[in-house]
Amino acid sequence: MTLSAASIPEASADVGSMALVMPEDKRSSFNHQRFIMLAEKEITFTVWKLTPIKRNFIFGLIFHTINAISFSAKVMNLWWLKLDLLSSGIVKPMEPITEDASATDDAETDIIVNRTKLVKKE
Repeated sequence: MTLSAASIPEASADVGSMALVMPEDKRSSFNHQRFIMLAEKEITFTVWKLTPIKRNFIFGLIFHTINAISFSAKVMNLWWLKLDLLSSGIVKPMEPITEDASATDDAETDIIVNRTKLVKKE
């Protein structure tokens, strides 16, 4: 249904361009002039009377939907993975006040060619 709604503005633009090519003179009937005036207007279907449904609207909507679904799937996978690892005991939550949390306190830092290397103090 949205594909047919997107073809309406294109067909309307074609009719409008044909109406502009039609010759107009003083002998033109009132209906002919009225047709030209109406055909020059762009006819579109709208979404809640806010935005016209055109091809770029449909592509944008599809792109946004796919991104939202993939992002929420990634977030849910990470959340379930964290919950799974914590509940199984594979990963233990660390508090910043324990010795395990500060591994760099017992090491010296040497910067070699823009790389950080940790060396254990002896």
